[in-house]
Amino acid sequence: MTESVLDAWRQVIARSPEGIALVDPRNEEVDFRMIDARSDGLCEQWRSLGMRERRLIALDLTNGVEWLCGFLACLKLGAVVAPLDPGFKKDEVEALGKELRVQGIWSGTDLVQGCCERPMVFRNGEIEVCKLTSGSTGSPKRLYFSRSEMVADARRLIAGMGIRPDDVNLGLIPWGHSYGLGSVVYPLLLQGTAATWTETPFPEEIGRVCRQAGCTLFPSVPTVLKALSRSDCEVDAFASLRLVISAGARLDPDIARAFGERFGKRVRNFYGSTETGGICFDDTGKSALSGRSVGTPLPGVRIVPARGNRFYVESDAVYRHGNSRRSEGGQGRALVADFGGIDERGELVLEGRAVNLMKIGARRINPLDIERRLLQIDGVSDAKVFALSRDGDALIAAALESSLSRTELSGRMREALPLRLRPKKWFVYEQFPLTVRGKVNFSAIRKDFTSL
Repeated sequence: MTESVLDAWRQVIARSPEGIALVDPRNEEVDFRMIDARSDGLCEQWRSLGMRERRLIALDLTNGVEWLCGFLACLKLGAVVAPLDPGFKKDEVEALGKELRVQGIWSGTDLVQGCCERPMVFRNGEIEVCKLTSGSTGSPKRLYFSRSEMVADARRLIAGMGIRPDDVNLGLIPWGHSYGLGSVVYPLLLQGTAATWTETPFPEEIGRVCRQAGCTLFPSVPTVLKALSRSDCEVDAFASLRLVISAGARLDPDIARAFGERFGKRVRNFYGSTETGGICFDDTGKSALSGRSVGTPLPGVRIVPARGNRFYVESDAVYRHGNSRRSEGGQGRALVADFGGIDERGELVLEGRAVNLMKIGARRINPLDIERRLLQIDGVSDAKVFALSRDGDALIAAALESSLSRTELSGRMREALPLRLRPKKWFVYEQFPLTVRGKVNFSAIRKDFTSL
């Protein structure tokens, strides 16, 4: 029988109705009973407005009390919840609502209705969450997950990471992202693991909130860990942390070492995807320091080799709705967009991301080959290469993260790359623009190239 999130939530309330669920940035505590009552009220309000089960309701708001109450209200209504990335403009949200065919959009103060004439209705009553990919390179892809798949992922992360009911999550990552759902939201609903958040991403504010709430868990991303390592934050602001996790992008070993040296906390690598949920975890932190892997597969996750140094992931958390791939046992199977495989230590070693080849002139060129050469240049911390169309021709373009001047970079690129692989257009950043998920924002980068 599928475990019910709502049944688990009711058990959390029964054990400790006045237990702390959330601590907001102003240090105001919100208990389980208050969250439950607020979500009950929203559920009844939405039902009176014509919201129905098995239809989508989008959440258009940032981490916090209203986000959690809205998410829980959707579950109580029997609706499918679609958390949107914060930061979309109003017209973009409305357009996305039409594309998703939602019956309503909750903004924390208003429920916007009438986004489309015929909202999507799910025949499968088990569908609980619509996850959206980042959409940094185009329209977000939607993936629908059943309640059993969502719970399986969360239970796997709770067990694999050692998340306890008495922990306090420093939940800065977007709660609607797969990473946030599995490591922040569902642990709270399933076992009462409290969470806090910040309203600004500044290191000093992160340190203040961590100290204030006595946070013990910190699921983060490399860019935040890098900024903290270079900041003037007081070391003891993070003294209560027992587990620091990095996911969402590749963790450079230099960042892991710098954070460890600065705060005395070892960073653990976590690897997953929207399609699969959690895949691997580095429970010792050794692979993060060496950069050798992203850890070992979580219990119940199977890595299956595929053609061309690719691999499939099989588990009971992999989405099956709209996915024809299955394991021999009937679980979901997904082809991950990375190259790599399991090494002799049983760890997953990644060797780059699967990308489309660029056609420049009459030749097909792998942008990863150019990126690898650029990253070997002393002073270049990151590089992204893509094809740029100009006057009907395709040119090699590169975005570089570096503190070097254009003159210095130009000379070093001439030494590192043959003429046919040398970028014809390139832009230098001290730090790449990022999405709210902490990933490189390719849409923003491409816009910058229009001015060149």
